[in-house]
Amino acid sequence: MPWPAGRSARYAWRPPRFSSAPESASPFLSEHDSSKAALVVSVLVFALATPWPNLTRRALWLGWCLAFALVIPLALAAYKAELHKADWLPFSAQARLTLWAYTAEHVRSAPLFGIGASSTRKLDQAPENREKHWKAKQKTEGFGWRAGAHAHNAFLQTWYELGAAGVILFMAAGASLVMSLRRLPPPVQRYALAQFAALFAILAFGWGMWQAWLLALAGLSALYVALAGNFSRAAQEDAPSL
Repeated sequence: MPWPAGRSARYAWRPPRFSSAPESASPFLSEHDSSKAALVVSVLVFALATPWPNLTRRALWLGWCLAFALVIPLALAAYKAELHKADWLPFSAQARLTLWAYTAEHVRSAPLFGIGASSTRKLDQAPENREKHWKAKQKTEGFGWRAGAHAHNAFLQTWYELGAAGVILFMAAGASLVMSLRRLPPPVQRYALAQFAALFAILAFGWGMWQAWLLALAGLSALYVALAGNFSRAAQEDAPSL
């Protein structure tokens, strides 16, 4: 269970108090760096949203829009700067920089509507594509010049698979979602903003945007936040007026 959404539901139900530190710290015992980044980002956003919910919400809205607008030039610039060869970066990060650059470079092949939803893996695993691109640079860079079986960046994957049309739709949907969080009861907003930030980070560094577990996580998070909002409103209505 994602900690911000889970804690928001617990806040609404007001069960006996207990610490969520063990469940929140568990990602640091795994090998998944994207989960660690999501936890750190969500905790930071939670801390900022507690005193400044409106400012934090606007910052997330801006970051969401800029992620779509800047992901292609940033991916190409990082590869041009040869950060994929930087020894201080782990191999997984070097590999991501390579596949991001490949994907960004090939967005132009279908800029309006993309290559098709969930086509990144299919094209990468095609025998002729692996023979042509994957082995081309493997000997010199350790990771082939390819898009990879997983995009590892949903913003870039949207450009590649769905084109500008998909980018407009996803950007508008996410921006509308984060701004709609202001309708939640004030005590719940910080949890919802932290959860959105966690999902934001996973989309930026995780696997692919069509992963079943990721879609389920997004749906469950929305459900928990909605339940927390409803329970909080009901609790306020039932509270005796002084």
